[in-house]
Amino acid sequence: FSVVKVKNSLKFYCAQMTNGITHEPSPSMLVGRFNALLPQRQGYLKAFSTKEIIRTYGLLLSELTSNVNPIITDLTIIAGQQRKHAKGIADAICNRILE
Repeated sequence: FSVVKVKNSLKFYCAQMTNGITHEPSPSMLVGRFNALLPQRQGYLKAFSTKEIIRTYGLLLSELTSNVNPIITDLTIIAGQQRKHAKGIADAICNRILE
């Protein structure tokens, strides 16, 4: 995969969701873990910083050690839910690929 290809795929997916073209799959265990990790790290519910979102996303991304479609799907769902932090998420994915 190339960095450009990953960024373009994320942009395309987010644009489709914004336009209502795709339906978001139902949340799975990984999506639930992502949501649970945020309040656990902050200690209470509030708006989370981009840094905290990216750190939590990166933690789950680090668990992807092979081409496991359900995990990739869940990470895509999370990225779609966190469109406000898309640049940081795309950078985290690109850095992971480069590793």
